[in-house]
Amino acid sequence: MKSPVRYLPLCASLVLILTVPARSEDRRAPDLDGDGIPNIVDPDIDNDGIPNSIDPNVDGGIALTGPFAGRYIGDHLDNDNPAEMDIDGDELRDDSLGELDIDGDSLKDDDVAEEDIDGDGRRDDSPTELDIDGDGRKDDDLSEDDIDGDGFDDNDDANEDDIDGDGISDDDDDDIDGDDRLNSSDDEDDTDGDGLKDDDPDEHNDDGDSLDDRDDDDDDNDGLHDEDDLDHHPEDDEHEVEMALTAQAAAPSGSRVRVKVQQMAFGETKFEVDGRGLPAGDYQIVVDGISRGVLTMSGSGSETEAEAEYETGPDNAEERLLDFEIIGLSVEIVRDGVIYFSGTVPTPPSVGSDDDEESDDVPAIPGSGSTTGDPAPDTIMGLSLTLDDGGTLARLDFLTETNGQEVDLVKTDTSGFTFVYEKVSSTTATIVVTFDASKRDEYSLNFAAKSFVRSEYKDGVLNDVDVGLFQ
Repeated sequence: MKSPVRYLPLCASLVLILTVPARSEDRRAPDLDGDGIPNIVDPDIDNDGIPNSIDPNVDGGIALTGPFAGRYIGDHLDNDNPAEMDIDGDELRDDSLGELDIDGDSLKDDDVAEEDIDGDGRRDDSPTELDIDGDGRKDDDLSEDDIDGDGFDDNDDANEDDIDGDGISDDDDDDIDGDDRLNSSDDEDDTDGDGLKDDDPDEHNDDGDSLDDRDDDDDDNDGLHDEDDLDHHPEDDEHEVEMALTAQAAAPSGSRVRVKVQQMAFGETKFEVDGRGLPAGDYQIVVDGISRGVLTMSGSGSETEAEAEYETGPDNAEERLLDFEIIGLSVEIVRDGVIYFSGTVPTPPSVGSDDDEESDDVPAIPGSGSTTGDPAPDTIMGLSLTLDDGGTLARLDFLTETNGQEVDLVKTDTSGFTFVYEKVSSTTATIVVTFDASKRDEYSLNFAAKSFVRSEYKDGVLNDVDVGLFQ
């Protein structure tokens, strides 16, 4: 007799449990020679008997022992081959942020003992080593942003303190980016190798050290302090002004004395006095009635010269400590009680405030607060300006709307130029005078005060700033 069939009520719960075996691929770390030691920690990845640290092809060779003994395993790309993108065969590209030991020699790329990051047989500080991390990009390539392959961007000033990984701190390295061009070399235009030229407006730390350029007294780490280095990175609030002193009756014809004030963004102030053509001997430099040192003229006859330098932070024996006020004070060159030259220490121009767009890049002009005198003309075509900066006399003739000539009234030399004139306010204007691709002068004019500030640029870099009067 068959047992009756029982049906579950429709409302009963039916639970079906399916067990699906987990499908996984047992991915193991690369082990080229099959000796059970992953490449990433294997001291001889290809088992060819040559330790990784001195093997010209870390991941390729004839295995001497192990399961592949007698066979060539790995690739045929030497470590220094541009096509070799994974020197130690650990499946981490040499330019990967996770690759911290490019040549697999058990020394991290940023270890001070690591002297050959890419294991190509050339020391990282060798003049012939032009691709330190062996990633196929030359150290001076614009696309190379991690020269030593340590995972820190070359422009990461906070964490990257040895850009080329040669064990020498960027603060002390004379070739910071390891491109075989010394920081002081004339053709080194990207000191820290971060892809930004030293004169790029967006480059704020030329040498990639722990200090921004404005706080650094040697922007490009070439061994010259910025106040003595014509090739350093100029800051907006860094100014230089020079003025010739007025010759007195005792001064021989053809002699001259000039004073210069240089103010650096990092707080350094430099005061220079230089003379030519005075009789040989010692002259007192008298500032505001007080003797501040001696200007010693050396040479014979009228071929004498001298220079005295003062700095708030002197860095060599020739520089004297500037611990007294100079700006706007009287200065005299005196010998045996006789005044040979006299004048006033000039005031460096200052830039406008951030909330005044018109004055951001225009130096303040002496007397610019005045609203009396002549107004600024709407056009300068057909006019001539005679300029006196206390040292030279020159005339600017504006012949057409865009062309003119500069006449040296002493040497009677003439130079042609193009210009752009812009009226800024009722009494002020600017003129950009361009002589050629490498030289231009930018003038800020105050027609009320009959005064000017001239900024001289050479090869796009501010070279000098003068102030004076015009007619």
